[in-house]
Amino acid sequence: MTDHRPVLVGMNNPLSQDPRYALAAFPSRVTGHRIWQMLHEHTGAGRAQYMRAFDRRNVLTAKTWDVHAARRESEGLLASLAGRKVCILGRDTLNALRLHGTVPPLQWQNHDEVQWSYIPHPSGLNLWYNDDLNRIAVGLRLEQLYEESIAS
Repeated sequence: MTDHRPVLVGMNNPLSQDPRYALAAFPSRVTGHRIWQMLHEHTGAGRAQYMRAFDRRNVLTAKTWDVHAARRESEGLLASLAGRKVCILGRDTLNALRLHGTVPPLQWQNHDEVQWSYIPHPSGLNLWYNDDLNRIAVGLRLEQLYEESIAS
């Protein structure tokens, strides 16, 4: 069976090397939790619903980020996502996937057979999310992807 869920692609999980926990909605204050919170604000989706609705991946399974290792690991990642919608979290992830350029956040792009957009990394340190309009825009994108996922 082909997986048609939208894909969230992040950097790495410093808490676990287990791919099942990539961008997990727990514990609080991790990237996956912040993504879930933005989705929840727009849809009321619970953590389990978020976890089921998205194919969640990290470029690296290592606990620390290494751009060179990420580039090596990412070589086949985009090809494996052909025909899917992908939301890339952050410029470092974008660059590791070799999707360079001045790409504005939330704008859909095409690369081979992958439709993708990126959002600034939702770390607790990213001031971009202090602007309510930016946070709302990302929440709406997540809502769009979530609705497409549960409709299929």
